[in-house]
Amino acid sequence: MAALASPSWADGTAATADDSEGLPQLTVDEWREVQAAAEAAGDTEAAEAAEYGKTVAENQAKAKAGKLVVVPLLVPTLIKKAVKAALKYGGHKVPKPLRPYTNKILDVLDNAEAWEEAALTTGFMSVGIPPDVSQQAAHWIVVFVG
Repeated sequence: MAALASPSWADGTAATADDSEGLPQLTVDEWREVQAAAEAAGDTEAAEAAEYGKTVAENQAKAKAGKLVVVPLLVPTLIKKAVKAALKYGGHKVPKPLRPYTNKILDVLDNAEAWEEAALTTGFMSVGIPPDVSQQAAHWIVVFVG
């Protein structure tokens, strides 16, 4: 039954950066580090996603301080890319329990997009949309809509 129990970090208590069992949020400065590492590696897509992560972290900090927050448009694709950038370039900023598995998590996220596209393509074809149009529609939805 322990395998089905909620993880210790899901109990609603705030995690700290040193909490090996918690899943703390990256700070604005940590997102800047992720962004700089992505830029140094020439990965502009990940750097842009890290910029989005930094904006979210800034808004969270402002909200905690009781300041006015301008919420950016939530774009699922940017959220996925920001998560992938953090896993790829976050190094020691990634929570300890995830660190040994970051490459595997990245692989699953990449494969999940392929599976989403395949499932949508099959669904579109089942309602009579031609295969080439079904594939293009599925690709567009997965890439642009998330």
